[in-house]
Amino acid sequence: IPRGAVVLFLPGVQRYKNAPACIEAVASIGRADVILVIAGRDPGAPEGDPLRETRERVRAAGIESQVRMIPGYLDEVAMSELLEAGDVLMLPYAKSYGSGLLMLGITFGKYVVATRPGMEEAASRYSRSIMLDSAAPSEIALGIRAAIRRVIADPAPLMHVAPEFDWKNIAASCMRDVGRRIPAGHLRAAGDGDFSQR
Repeated sequence: IPRGAVVLFLPGVQRYKNAPACIEAVASIGRADVILVIAGRDPGAPEGDPLRETRERVRAAGIESQVRMIPGYLDEVAMSELLEAGDVLMLPYAKSYGSGLLMLGITFGKYVVATRPGMEEAASRYSRSIMLDSAAPSEIALGIRAAIRRVIADPAPLMHVAPEFDWKNIAASCMRDVGRRIPAGHLRAAGDGDFSQR
């Protein structure tokens, strides 16, 4: 996509993840070279059309040509392929106490646009993060614009990490990082990458 960006919103569109505001933000930017990928299912959606409500929102916003929707569950391979292909990972959550997706964005070297509550401590130390002061569509649009500028100026290298991508490895990596920050003796290995507190 020349001079644009592939923006990822995944997996799932639970209400706290704020997909409607992200759709509104992309529409307000007015750039046809920004592609939004939405994957998952709407809360309470029928089996036959897991993203019906989201599709209707996209249609109402007038950005159908800019949105790619992947309904239903994403397995590890599909998730890793999307993370490899995308430029920006969106975490504009209305409410959050942290996100495993943030760790995935960092693992894949993506630009990450995230709201401060629940994310700031981890994301602010990551050089490719763009922090939002609120989850409002106007603030999200500012974050996406900033991310696009950075993508154009300094594209993230394509990282082929799919063979190593699985939740067990990600969890073990996160726990090793936690272990470096918490004094020795507070965590003990319970076996095979599983950790528990004393």
